[in-house]
Amino acid sequence: MTNEYNFEVKKATKKQLKARIAITGQSGGGKTYTALILARALAGEGGRVALIDTENRSASLYADLFDFDVVEFSPPFPPDKYEAGLRYLEGMNYDVIVIDSITHEWTGTGGCLEMVDRATSGGGNKYTAWGPVTRQHNAFVNSMVWCSSHLIVTIRSKMDHALEKDDRGKNVVVKLGMQPIQRAGAEYEFDIVFEMQQDHSARFSKTRCPALDGREFPLPGQEVADIILSWLDSGQADRVRLIREMKQAWISEAVELGIVVDLAQDVGKLKTILGETYRASYAEEDDLAFFKADGINKIRRHAGIEPEPAKTLKFDDE
Repeated sequence: MTNEYNFEVKKATKKQLKARIAITGQSGGGKTYTALILARALAGEGGRVALIDTENRSASLYADLFDFDVVEFSPPFPPDKYEAGLRYLEGMNYDVIVIDSITHEWTGTGGCLEMVDRATSGGGNKYTAWGPVTRQHNAFVNSMVWCSSHLIVTIRSKMDHALEKDDRGKNVVVKLGMQPIQRAGAEYEFDIVFEMQQDHSARFSKTRCPALDGREFPLPGQEVADIILSWLDSGQADRVRLIREMKQAWISEAVELGIVVDLAQDVGKLKTILGETYRASYAEEDDLAFFKADGINKIRRHAGIEPEPAKTLKFDDE
């Protein structure tokens, strides 16, 4: 029997979902050190870790404590440089990739904000200038979402403030809490987000891993890594993978048809178009394929493309 198409037969295995972790915090909170602890634990014995260092070679200070390879980035920090670096390391089959940090891609020299400022310095239109920058940024975000390795990123934080009126009607500055220095909503691209405090403890603020939700750890390390690995091997993580694929399919279709230009700004429009279908995250796993197709059909109708008719599935509000 011939095999002209080079078919490959191999043992069927359950594919583990890869971790998407973001560590936020101010300088000195221990973001880099904690990222390396988790990276080594996720990689396991014999596993390989690579780190993209944008923090002036700070990660190499821990070279005597952890086994990892490093790519040192110097300015400028455009999104396509980050994307190229990540894809290069992904192609080298590292088990875990750390990016320390992704803040520079947004606010650093040659990052997104500076790219727009440069494009409008001669009086150019700011909305138009954001178009190519947003495409580069979104391409980098997609490369993180679909990275075939475990991915850990660090994000600098700062105290956010707002002006509010006090009881006497006077404007006062109010602290809103620590906010990541990145594009608004960037942290929602990750499955696990936690903030490092100045005492080096970790507070889990956003996570799809129930065992970590709302918890604090004095010194996050092997215990946290074991919880994450256990979750990644569970059926709950399989569901996250399917939902991630479904939502990415919706976004890709909307971008392709020009409905979504800037996901951070247009996510409300996309939710409106999808309507009840957007709530498919709460559906049973077996129904996700239907919702994926139904969402794409709604996006195409919005763009004036009439797809094959699809039945409407109703949700019962509790």
